[in-house]
Amino acid sequence: MVMIVNSVEQYAEYASYHRNMVNVIIHIIAVPIIVFSSLLLGLSFPCNIASITSLFPSGTVLPNIVVLILGAYLIGLSLFLEPFLGAVLAFELWAMYTVGVNILTTYGYNTTLYIALGLFLASWIVQFFGHGVHEKRAPALLTNIFQIFVAPTFVLLELFGHFGYRPEFQKKIRNSLVKYLPKNNINNNNNNNNNNNNSVAKKRSSKHA
Repeated sequence: MVMIVNSVEQYAEYASYHRNMVNVIIHIIAVPIIVFSSLLLGLSFPCNIASITSLFPSGTVLPNIVVLILGAYLIGLSLFLEPFLGAVLAFELWAMYTVGVNILTTYGYNTTLYIALGLFLASWIVQFFGHGVHEKRAPALLTNIFQIFVAPTFVLLELFGHFGYRPEFQKKIRNSLVKYLPKNNINNNNNNNNNNNNSVAKKRSSKHA
């Protein structure tokens, strides 16, 4: 398992499982929905621990303690790996929480639970479809469960990358991801590189002939 302190390696490992553009687009859509639906699930079974709820204004609905801990860990880790994207994610979670509370107060606990389960299951099914049909490789979490917490900022990194966000950092990730590819993919890449080099050499030889 990759050490937590190395953000390049964390993102590189995750990126190695998401090289197909269709699969990447699926994750850009599905990962935030999974995060949102997880928050909704937490709100469906709210925190009733007095020592925690007393820290907030009266009437504040908090997700259950498991979701609170996972959310705090996700934000802390994201800020550590990539501070700007971590801050964006924190704002995103706040917005999700606001929407989630509105859904809860409008539709009640049971309906909110059904909405959360539907979104959660549908998003995971779509992601496994992306990996099986398009990526043709199992999800990263099956080899490193820690990658679940990398996914939310990875999709932000993909989005911001299209607008020129940290090109050198992105380049380091692309260079590093090769070590996480299956051996047959690495061999194919090496063969392609060798073929390209041979073609260049032949062209140069024909010019000098």
